[in-house]
Formats: sequence, C-alpha cells, structure tokens
Amino acid sequence: MGKIVLDARLAAVAAKVRPGVPVADIGCDHGKLSAFLAQSGKSPYVIAADLRPEPLSKAKDTVRRAGQANKVECRLGNGLSVISAGEVKDIVIAGMGGETIAEILEAAPWTKSEAYHFVFVPATGHPELRRWLYQNGYELCSETPISQGKYWYTIMEVRYTGVSLLQSELFYTLGLHAKGSGKATLGYLRKVYTKLKKELDGKKASGRYLELAEEEKLCEDVAKEVERCLE
Repeated sequence: MGKIVLDARLAAVAAKVRPGVPVADIGCDHGKLSAFLAQSGKSPYVIAADLRPEPLSKAKDTVRRAGQANKVECRLGNGLSVISAGEVKDIVIAGMGGETIAEILEAAPWTKSEAYHFVFVPATGHPELRRWLYQNGYELCSETPISQGKYWYTIMEVRYTGVSLLQSELFYTLGLHAKGSGKATLGYLRKVYTKLKKELDGKKASGRYLELAEEEKLCEDVAKEVERCLE
C-alpha cells in the first residue's frame, strides 16, 4: 500500500473537508485527493468523479495502489449528475473555472440545502463564481490563500443559506481576502492586482479609454487593499 502525499494546494483542500462524512470529489483527475481522504481516515466514503475516461482510469489506479478501493467509488460523468441527493455531505470541486463550477451547481438544484458543505478551488473566474454564489443563495464561510510555485489559489468554503445578496464589485473580485491580513493574503492580493492592471493596460493600449472608468476604479481599490495589507 502506497502512502498518498498531497501538494500544498490539495493538502489545503483536504484540511477543509469535514471529518467523518461522505465526500464527493468532482473532477477528481488523478484521484490523489480522494485516495488521501480515505487513506487518512478522514472520510469513510468518497465518490471520485470525472467527465473523462482517461483521468478516471488514473484515479482508479491511484485508489487501488493506496489500498482504498473499498472506500472510494469512481464514477464517470458530468459534474454532479453522477451523485444523488443525500449520498454525500461534503462536495469538493477543484481545478475548474468559476463559471463551470456555477454551472455544475445550477444543474443540481438539490445542492440548495444547508445539509451540504462545499469546498471550491476555481482555476479561473473567481469574481464570476462569487457573484453567482451570492446571487443564488450561497455564501462564503472562509477563503484561504495558498501558494504553490508561482501560482496562487484560494480555497473557498461555501454553504447554502437561501438568502440572495448583492455585493460590491470589489468583494466579487477579492472575496473574503478584502480586509484580510498576513503574508499569504498579501501574495494573493498582489496576484489579483497584477492581473487586473495587465488587463487594464492592454485595453488602454488598444484605445479603449472611454469605457474603462469602472475598471480603473476597481484596479485602484485593489491597489489600496494591497497597500493596507502592507501596513
């Protein structure tokens, strides 16, 4: 039996999964997270799902080599279509775009329940995901910034409240990192600012000055958050 060792990003995800409850790992890829959750004893039962046959085959092999085939069930399918309501309590979706995560939730209306605990790690589209969540009755419980190599990630813990809220554009852009502190938060804020500034400069270079007032204001607001975090 091989011991599963996770990288920094997946280790942070695993830390957010609640102990003792069944878990769905949607978009499981190589299956390391699923195998780890079972092998460590944190999760009694894991459903590892992926849309593509090749990654799911790798996940099955990872689970088998970890000696966890009796605790991890691998399923082929799109998003949460492979899960029935009540089968799991925690739902992990890591590595997909924020808009894709929103689409997965929208296609599974049974997730609109306080019974579920969600852990999301969007690869892109963070503002779009935060906006969709708050407009559809979900809320962020926590956001944890994690660096791995030159990349920065945010680990989102989410729950359903049934209350739709409008938030500011700055909140959709930074989430709970706004008003946060610490070295990791600073690193994440700088990443967001660098991305926004690059996009803004690119649009200015193309001559699109008249339609950029709101984007300039947002970039300035993020810069202020960076400065505040440096104090």
